[in-house]
Amino acid sequence: MSFQDVGKPGAKSGSIGAYGGSVTAMSSANMLSSSSSPSYSNQEGYAQVSDSILQYKRNIDILKKIAIQFGTKADGPVVETQYKVQVDVVKDLGQRIDAQLNKLGSSLSGTQASMAKSRATHVKLTRDYRLVEQTFKNLLMDTRQKRMAHQQFMEQQQRTNTVRAEEESQMQMQMQLQQEVNTQNDNYTYFLFGSCCCF
Repeated sequence: MSFQDVGKPGAKSGSIGAYGGSVTAMSSANMLSSSSSPSYSNQEGYAQVSDSILQYKRNIDILKKIAIQFGTKADGPVVETQYKVQVDVVKDLGQRIDAQLNKLGSSLSGTQASMAKSRATHVKLTRDYRLVEQTFKNLLMDTRQKRMAHQQFMEQQQRTNTVRAEEESQMQMQMQLQQEVNTQNDNYTYFLFGSCCCF
């Protein structure tokens, strides 16, 4: 059973709907606000956590698609802005899931059997969330290393181009100087031979 099905006995998870940045964050906010209603049971709460984790994972997938554009022709200010915004969205969702799990973990109630079931569900969802959270942390680290490596490559390329340009400039100056010397020698030779012919 996947974390999408946790807390939904006899039924599969329904459609999540759109999960673009701010829409997803707002959806999770609505989930949290509904948790304060009197009819909010542990199983309903865990079902909502399961949906939140699914949205969390989907937003990480969106972030991956943005991150792979770094170091390509598409890289630029727009990609940089999209990446920063999406990172904030994922972090916000993670904080909301943490809040949901903490709230549910501190408000277990019911019979001994139902509380045992709720605790097991809580442990499983917490584990599922931490695994997905780790993929987010790994993505941030990998992207940072990739961007640093690309930046170092570009700086090295720039230094190489600068050195090459300076060498070419020096060669051109040497060639120009050699041409001037040759011209002076030709003029001097002409002057000598021309003077001899006059006698």
